[in-house]
Amino acid sequence: MLVSNLEYIPAYYIEYCGKKIPFLVSLLFVDDNKQIKLPPVVEKSINKVCDITCRETLAYIKISEFNKQKLEHCFFESDKNNAILLFLCFTVELAENLMCYFKENYTITLIKNV
Repeated sequence: MLVSNLEYIPAYYIEYCGKKIPFLVSLLFVDDNKQIKLPPVVEKSINKVCDITCRETLAYIKISEFNKQKLEHCFFESDKNNAILLFLCFTVELAENLMCYFKENYTITLIKNV
């Protein structure tokens, strides 16, 4: 598995409408029953973000194609529901494009201690 040597994956805040929303980006993994399967490294990072931000709700966003309107809606809904966003990308390229888009269009900061 690609993430087996990592202790945590990076987590970030994205500034949206004056608020900071925590998020993580990961590849989408599924088990034999086609259910989402989070690698232990992703679970550790989520737990750490919960501890740091005191947000207990996790919102899964599956990214099979790049859609700016869907992203904007996710930011609004996650903040309204006090959720951490977990973007699950179908490909490495989608994950890279997503992070590039965030960096170019929003202020993002690394969440420390994750």
